[in-house]
Amino acid sequence: MQNKQEIVEIKAGEKVELFSRSFSSVPMTYEFTAMAKQGFELLGRVEVHAKGGLRKKQVRFSQLQTSNTVKASLWDTFLTIYVVADADLKVTTPKRKMNALRFTLVMALLVIVVASAIVITQLL
Repeated sequence: MQNKQEIVEIKAGEKVELFSRSFSSVPMTYEFTAMAKQGFELLGRVEVHAKGGLRKKQVRFSQLQTSNTVKASLWDTFLTIYVVADADLKVTTPKRKMNALRFTLVMALLVIVVASAIVITQLL
């Protein structure tokens, strides 16, 4: 199975949104890699803007690394991840699969089927 990826080129001074989610409390891990373009040093930062429920918006900063991981918790209902480049960069992100959504839809369908079966047996 081949792993599909997206490559985003970011010029020095640019701020680019890599990932964004809204109205989701499913814990997830976002991973991406960064590489300096030829002849440049890897310089930049990762900004994580998170807000959830009654919490105020929080912004977390970290130094851009070759391999980067951002974890979204149950409380990060709204989350946006940016990369701010201080030098020309190439950022590689995996194409996201819809596994979390698929799981949620299957579970919802299962609840509906079970609830329908209970209602039908009560009516008979």
